[in-house]
Amino acid sequence: MEDCVIKEMGQDVGEDAPEKKVLLSFVGMRDPYPDDKSGAPDTSSSGSILTLCRELKLDSVYLFPSSKKKAKNPKNQTEDRAYEVKRILKEQRKSPECHILPLEVKDVTDIQELYKHFKNNLLSVLNSLSSWHPKGLSGYKFYLVPRYSVWVRNYSVKFKCPATR
Repeated sequence: MEDCVIKEMGQDVGEDAPEKKVLLSFVGMRDPYPDDKSGAPDTSSSGSILTLCRELKLDSVYLFPSSKKKAKNPKNQTEDRAYEVKRILKEQRKSPECHILPLEVKDVTDIQELYKHFKNNLLSVLNSLSSWHPKGLSGYKFYLVPRYSVWVRNYSVKFKCPATR
């Protein structure tokens, strides 16, 4: 059964399966593109997620935007921006798989609430990835966007996950 899942994902089966590159990223107000002076997207300059995807040639991207449904202030939600990133990635020739896991928080400045939802989403991602690669989590190289990497580093050390290689 596991072999079928791995083949469906386009991965090689067996112990010599290549390492897969995975980006774990929050979605910011400059993704997919920063706004110009008029407030319109400046497509001449990519945001951090598109830049990393282009430079690192990733296999998978997991985006953690603030939820559209739960946001106290609709201007602070980044879920729409995450779906725009996903749309742009799909248009590229060799695009990574893109998964969106919204953080169901009302206030993005409430660090405790944000951390709790991020931790739950991250644990879900790590659990699913560990079953997809024959080498488990050691079959992946994880990349993190720096703004919240301290949280992930603390989390990864606690659970002995190679998320900060």
